[in-house]
Amino acid sequence: MPPETTPTTPRQAVSLRALADATNLHPSTVSRILRGVDQRSSETTRARVLAAAQELGYRPNLAARSLRTRRSLAIGLVIPDLTDTLFASVHAGVERAARAEGYHSLLATVALDGSPGQDDLDFLIARGVDGILLAAARLHEPVLASLHAEGVPCVLINRRTVDGSPSVAADDEGGARAATEHLQELGHTRIGFIGGKRGVSTAEARLAGYRATMAAAALDVDERLIRGERFGTGPAREAAESLLALNDPPTAIVVVDDMMALAVQRVLRERGLRVPEDVSVTGFNDLPVAALAEPPLTTVATQPDRMGELGASVLLDHLAHGAELRSELIPATLVVRGSTAPPPRGWPAG
Repeated sequence: MPPETTPTTPRQAVSLRALADATNLHPSTVSRILRGVDQRSSETTRARVLAAAQELGYRPNLAARSLRTRRSLAIGLVIPDLTDTLFASVHAGVERAARAEGYHSLLATVALDGSPGQDDLDFLIARGVDGILLAAARLHEPVLASLHAEGVPCVLINRRTVDGSPSVAADDEGGARAATEHLQELGHTRIGFIGGKRGVSTAEARLAGYRATMAAAALDVDERLIRGERFGTGPAREAAESLLALNDPPTAIVVVDDMMALAVQRVLRERGLRVPEDVSVTGFNDLPVAALAEPPLTTVATQPDRMGELGASVLLDHLAHGAELRSELIPATLVVRGSTAPPPRGWPAG
């Protein structure tokens, strides 16, 4: 048989025993080193095992590990539409953390404004996932009761609930405070707000941050300046149009989401208004598109990939070590770009 057709052993077929033979170590020692729990071997020995594992293409036998631990080595992730850049970043973070622990994630999606239904959970539970990450949930989330009844551990990502369920989320209220304070420091007093679906923690917290900051500056909140009760670019356009139709429209607008903020900027341009010379706009989340917009969008960075990674780590620590499921709050930081400036000269009129 010609050399080029000589069959070779798949790299992933290298066993733990073969790796032990290659390093002249006992299999149990090699196993402890690969699992990162070895306390006896020298750094040189550990480095030798890891180098050999990489060279030989060693992969753990996940089926055997699953039988031994009685775990499926899979976690479920429920997110709104994967085409949404925010939740695609959350998914990437979850996958990164899961794969590092030998896990995979199974995905279920719901509508952007939606909440997981029992069918979504049944889909994941039927596949034997060891735990579930929810990136779609309301402040009062009824499906959590069914997860508790099934004994399935759950961590919320980018969402919080009134009952204090374990969650990893950004400081949404603090981020909205920072955006509103930034506009106030520029000299704006008539600041509009375009929000998302009521009853969702991100929308409620960001609105609360806006209200609190206006109140702290002794500025009355004109309720006509608060618009929007759904996420999405379409609702954002409608909200922007309604703000511009006011006799005294705002000189700045805090928007609950980057993609919605870009839709608002488009409406302003269509109306012959300049951003930021006539109206300033801020977004939320600091998606990659924010820096590429024209003008580049001032926004609040929430680190969605970090939320996904940390949320998965909290769940996996619980599954692997029995660690208590906990909540984490990720700082939200203002990123100032070109979509904000002082109000136009002559404001306020009269």
